[in-house]
Amino acid sequence: KGRIRIAAIGPGTANALRAAGLRVDLLPDHDFSAEGLARTFLKKYPTGAKILLPQAKIAHDTLTNILRRAGHRVMAIPVYLTIPDLRSFGKIREWTRRVEKGIVPLTSASIASAFARATRNIRKDRIRVVSIGPITTGAALRAGLQIAAESPQATLDALIETIETVA
Repeated sequence: KGRIRIAAIGPGTANALRAAGLRVDLLPDHDFSAEGLARTFLKKYPTGAKILLPQAKIAHDTLTNILRRAGHRVMAIPVYLTIPDLRSFGKIREWTRRVEKGIVPLTSASIASAFARATRNIRKDRIRVVSIGPITTGAALRAGLQIAAESPQATLDALIETIETVA
């Protein structure tokens, strides 16, 4: 009691926290999404916790809402912005136009939106777009991209395995 506990949404975040010298107390077993973290959290802490949720400014409120409905006090604070580097769009467009056969891995909804924006009005029939998971896939589809495959788990290892199946 009285000690701050740290939860991570997935193994990449957990590794970054550990590299910063922090102890990760809670990590979903396999569903590395807001819902998966909420389920894991609620099993260990059913209600009444005070939760600080640092997140991106564009983060969905799924985790916050699930935890609040369970009776937790959640303070969600945006701590960073995801801003596309518009200077890179020309290079992305050029690569997309010239590539004979290419693969584009999408590791976040922000990247999906930026890639779609960068390649608007460019034929993409020679590339295969691979998504890290359902949230990224949803963002890609809403942005008008076609998804060749979706990773079964939102980890880089699973994404690499998925890429190998479509290469």
